[in-house]
Amino acid sequence: MAAPLLAGAAVATVGVLGADGAQFRWPGPAMLCLTLAAIALIGSIQTAFRARSYLYSPAELRDWWEGEQAPSDEVLQQEQRWDFAQWRLWVNRAALVYNLGIVLLGCGVAGLLAPPAGASEAHAGVRWLAAGATVLGTGWELIFMARQLMARRRRRRLVRGE
Repeated sequence: MAAPLLAGAAVATVGVLGADGAQFRWPGPAMLCLTLAAIALIGSIQTAFRARSYLYSPAELRDWWEGEQAPSDEVLQQEQRWDFAQWRLWVNRAALVYNLGIVLLGCGVAGLLAPPAGASEAHAGVRWLAAGATVLGTGWELIFMARQLMARRRRRRLVRGE
């Protein structure tokens, strides 16, 4: 739900940077990170949409065959198991791409917050503090992403009996 709003904010901020880049220390890298963030966040929406097409209940599956000669229950169950595995694959990809978009957004915002050269000491201090807080939050998201990926790999190894 947040991805479209965050992608829109990233695109709007790129527009501001393009128009007034001299007011920022690192407008180019910030624009790159924000553009990549918008692409990743939109990609997460598309990937989640694809994942959703594989998720359905047994009742929905039976309803689709209403009035037609349905395959055996065993065939339908196999099809649903395969689709559920596809759903898990795509929903995990959507989460990964979303989290990557959040990290890129954080990097872009940190680049925006760094004070421009020539800023007063007080102004620069506050902006460096804000940039540092953003970097800490972005680092937290990276740690969260890494832990999720490691847990997913552990679960896969357990399921395979390794």
